[in-house]
Amino acid sequence: MVRFSALGKLETLVMEALWKSKEGVSGKEVHAKVHEQRHIALTTVLTVLERLQKKGLVVRLKDEGKTFRFAPSLSKEKFYRELSRQALQGLLEKSQQGTLSAFAELLGTLTPEERAELDRLVGQRQGGDETLGG
Repeated sequence: MVRFSALGKLETLVMEALWKSKEGVSGKEVHAKVHEQRHIALTTVLTVLERLQKKGLVVRLKDEGKTFRFAPSLSKEKFYRELSRQALQGLLEKSQQGTLSAFAELLGTLTPEERAELDRLVGQRQGGDETLGG
């Protein structure tokens, strides 16, 4: 299993650009999207894409000629679900009581819609559905 870590600001911008694309995009296309929010060089974006590929978050696809296209290796929802799961597991291992107490506090801040979604997910889990929300 890949161990995920939180994304840095630039990594987040790059991943957001990839998650918004329907199919793989070139480094230049990612740069154009990122450049709208942060004025950085194309080489910087390409370096970030390479690092994200090494982390297992991005796949590089061969395109026509010498061009490559980049795509996320998993959806935004799956990434954040796994990142959250790993973080919670780590916290529970360090302090189960403290983590559960903080979680209980946060439950009180949920909107009725969020609470209904949580109840649905817990019900799926108890029913044997391993997907936990898709």
